[in-house]
Amino acid sequence: MAEGENEVRWDGLCSRDSTTRETALENIKQTVLRKTEYLRSVKETPLRPSDGLSNAVSLDGLNKLLAHLLMLSKRCPFKDVREKSEFILKSVQELGIRIPRPLGHGPSRFIPEKEILQVGSEDAQMHTLFADSFAALGRLDNITLVMVFHPQYLESFLKTQHYLLQMDGPLPLHYRHYIGIMVSDSFFEVEALMEKMRQLQECRDEEEASQEEMASRFEIEKRESMFVFSSDDEEVTPARDVSRHFEDTSYGYKDFSRHGMHVPTFRVQDYCWEDHGYSLVNRLYPDVGQLIDEKFHIAYNLTYNTMAMHKDVDTSMLRRAIWNYIHCMFGIRYDDYDYGEINQLLDRSFKVYIKTVVCTPEKVTKRMYDSFWRQFKHSEKVHVNLLLIEARMQAELLYALRAITRYMT
Repeated sequence: MAEGENEVRWDGLCSRDSTTRETALENIKQTVLRKTEYLRSVKETPLRPSDGLSNAVSLDGLNKLLAHLLMLSKRCPFKDVREKSEFILKSVQELGIRIPRPLGHGPSRFIPEKEILQVGSEDAQMHTLFADSFAALGRLDNITLVMVFHPQYLESFLKTQHYLLQMDGPLPLHYRHYIGIMVSDSFFEVEALMEKMRQLQECRDEEEASQEEMASRFEIEKRESMFVFSSDDEEVTPARDVSRHFEDTSYGYKDFSRHGMHVPTFRVQDYCWEDHGYSLVNRLYPDVGQLIDEKFHIAYNLTYNTMAMHKDVDTSMLRRAIWNYIHCMFGIRYDDYDYGEINQLLDRSFKVYIKTVVCTPEKVTKRMYDSFWRQFKHSEKVHVNLLLIEARMQAELLYALRAITRYMT
């Protein structure tokens, strides 16, 4: 008897047509109950020596099916699939077979499950996004369920992901998926932060720093970013070891600036995404430039004009400081930005979190996540993470695309 998930067709559950889903669910039900009855019967039959391994394989195959049904009962956007999956699990349990239980408590180790939108309670817009994601992946992954805090960004993210990983393109699909695996793989009062923003705005209006002063502040910030590190660095064990995929086992993030070594600054005025990178990407990979540009703009401009419990707040200064700090870590400078603002708005614990997420995300701990912006909502912290990953992506693209431009010219 063939065992496991491969003998079951799950793709019918991704259909928006309820009749197709119903047919698929009935087939899955019959397969699961047939396996359950088989295991019940062998329990009542004297065991031969050759049967032990076969029965263990049968149980393992059934457990895999039940685990998939458990996932569907919790995380499928279609109500009929959730309910029927739960019904099948209860039917199996009533026949004397133990069913699996969820190992975790929601999609994030950092955000309480009760504060994340539950599947089944979403509005029409979010249901459409859930259905699109489920149709593409056959499941709702953790990233999608955390991004529900920001539907506009989630829509752009899913659209870009679908285009890059599933549509026709210049790279074979397995190349694209491999690349995807590789790249995936102290407190201050809220009131105090808002006051600093007001003071900085007043200073801007009263006096503008010279180009020499701003260049000097950039170099200082770039050097200081070298020494931003967490005391947890040596304590964290990465969740996944991807080093086996690399011929060079020393592969990993290294600080852009090294002590005693001069590294040229990347000036955005000479090569930027809007004027150079965007058009080159569209030339090499039609339409992708537009999708990536849309994602950059949504992440950068996203705001609900709130800050913790405060409303009607202009957060543009803070968003720009976060974005420019990440680019500064990568040696990228904006001539029209005063980098003195970064130290005014971003405290050390926040810089530690930023650098860890951007450079070594596998080392992020809950303590780091909790230590910055303690009074802010989880949705605001999720927005910060969106800013971080998009700013890093743009920084990496700028270096890569500039190198391609130089090669082509």
